[in-house]
Amino acid sequence: MRFVLRISALVFIFAILIAAIGCGGGSMATQKNSTSQQPTITFNASPSTVTSGTSTVLSWNARNANSVGISGLGTFPASGSVKVTPTATTTYTATAAGPGGTTASSTVVSVTTSGPKPTVSFGAQPSNIAPGASAVLSWTTTSATSVSIAGVGTFGATGSVNVTPSSTVTYTATAVGPVGTTASTTTVTVSQNPPPTISFNAQPNNITIGATAVLSWTTTNATSVNIPGLGSFPADGSTNVTPSTTTTYTATAQGEGGTAKASTTVTVQSNGPVSQHVVLVIEENHSFDEVMVNMPWLVSQGNANGYAANFKSDNGGSLLDYLWLASGSCESSANCTLPPGTHNFNCNGNDCYYPGTTTTDPITDDSIFREMNLAGISWRVYAQSYAAAGGTLTTPDNANGTSYYRRHNGATWYADVLNDVDGSASNVVDFSQLAIDQANGTLPRFMIIAPDGNHDAHDCPVGYQSCTEGQQLGATDEFLRTTLTPILSTPDFQPGGDGLIFVTFDECAGGTDQGCGSAVYTGVIGPRVIPHTVSNILYKHENTLRTILDALQITTYPGAAATASDMSDFFTTEGSKPEVTVSSPTDGASVSSPVKIQALSGSDCWPHDIRVVRLHRQCTGVPCWSRQSDRSKPEHEYWNPRRDRPRMGYLRGVWRSNPLLDGDEVAAVRQGFDSQQ
Repeated sequence: MRFVLRISALVFIFAILIAAIGCGGGSMATQKNSTSQQPTITFNASPSTVTSGTSTVLSWNARNANSVGISGLGTFPASGSVKVTPTATTTYTATAAGPGGTTASSTVVSVTTSGPKPTVSFGAQPSNIAPGASAVLSWTTTSATSVSIAGVGTFGATGSVNVTPSSTVTYTATAVGPVGTTASTTTVTVSQNPPPTISFNAQPNNITIGATAVLSWTTTNATSVNIPGLGSFPADGSTNVTPSTTTTYTATAQGEGGTAKASTTVTVQSNGPVSQHVVLVIEENHSFDEVMVNMPWLVSQGNANGYAANFKSDNGGSLLDYLWLASGSCESSANCTLPPGTHNFNCNGNDCYYPGTTTTDPITDDSIFREMNLAGISWRVYAQSYAAAGGTLTTPDNANGTSYYRRHNGATWYADVLNDVDGSASNVVDFSQLAIDQANGTLPRFMIIAPDGNHDAHDCPVGYQSCTEGQQLGATDEFLRTTLTPILSTPDFQPGGDGLIFVTFDECAGGTDQGCGSAVYTGVIGPRVIPHTVSNILYKHENTLRTILDALQITTYPGAAATASDMSDFFTTEGSKPEVTVSSPTDGASVSSPVKIQALSGSDCWPHDIRVVRLHRQCTGVPCWSRQSDRSKPEHEYWNPRRDRPRMGYLRGVWRSNPLLDGDEVAAVRQGFDSQQ
């Protein structure tokens, strides 16, 4: 009995203890939950702005959390990162979850599309109307997909629409493109005064360089006429213009009823020759004076044909000048003021790569290569050491230990060539193909000859670790002699032919002409070149490009070539005849000194008499020289225009320090015409 009572007491005490512990445990659990902390999270994207097709990294770090969920991506550990490639601007939200609840954070990744911002040109014609009349709103754009005109509607990137406002209205056109929007406004004035009208024309509307056209206009309801670039004029009148390139003139008639516009175009025809074979050779990094001293073969060709004595490069940095010769631009906003129609492709003197990469940023601007493809003109670039270097368009400078330079091969940077448009990629070939094409009679109409660094005066000649300027240019001169002599022997480069060769240098030593204080040598060679022409006109690479395009009968001019003049002073037009005759002594005569030269100019009217008599001497081993008559130096040749007998010119002096030699040529020159014997 006592035993039973003791057990019962123990059971009772144990029950009370369990109850007490149970209550205490519940109280402790509640206390633990009440002290759990809310999660915190930091969340960001680096970079926060990307171009379409590129990636960014989302990173996060959460505390008091077991996991992080990111909308649209999944669940991740409390700290981490993930790469994403959004196609459009996106807001990402990360939610940290833990015992204390959840916390969210967001970050925005902006996606931009590479390329230029839209442009829009917007106008109304007429801009002033009577009540009830209509006007035409017209627009053109670049880099746009659509145009929205407030209150009128949404339209294509280029177009027009009629409007009939009841009162004066300013219309706003917004061009929308992948890289944003651009707006432009135009006003249509509704006036009780009748709007002006204008008739505007050019006579003749087709001229040669140096000729004059007359712009004439008549108006109604106008008080004045303005022609941009020329000035303001009376309501009816005319003015003379002498444009150097094809030009469209716009005349605006102004009156109480508003304005009216009319345009007319004066087409300027080139004086340069049309050629069936044009050759361009580009050499490297030497000034005009250095060439004159060290390249006797090239200088002799320039003396016999023509050369530019005031030719300036456009940029320092080889590739940039090659691009000027191809598309009339340096294609780099950092290195030149971009001519109209050209854009920035991150080009410098060595390459056109996307920044921080070795990936080509292909030039999509217009170029001579595109225009030749469009016109169906055959062309090739003959690049020395191209095959040995690798033989691909993107083969880099000095590949495989060669002296091939991609930066001296301008064609390889243009998208049309890189993308093999019209088979362009196969037009860049190794220099060895030149002899094959000539032997087969398959030379293209346009040829670029690109010597390697050993033969374009960029590097030392083959076999030299170091060299003098004379050795550099000597090797280049010999390359020109051996390469161009066979071409000069073809019918197109013989009398009666129309072949044309340009030999130029990218820049002078030390960078731009301003940097080294000198011009670069440019020789112009061919049977249509006026013999012994020395041009002192300021020319640049875009003038050469313009002249080549004219010779190829291409009338769309890329970049700065659109406004550059061609080098017409070098050429005689087809069918022109020399108007100066050297009558005494006769050709090939043997005479004793002093020598009297008599020439007839073929004109009885001053100032068409003989202006000068020149001596031209072909020399071996030393630079040839040409001295112009100068009466202030009696020891040199004399001349006498004889105004009383304007058709006669005499050379009566004795060359005391440099006497006349067998084979010398004497030329009498009158107003750009040349005759010699």
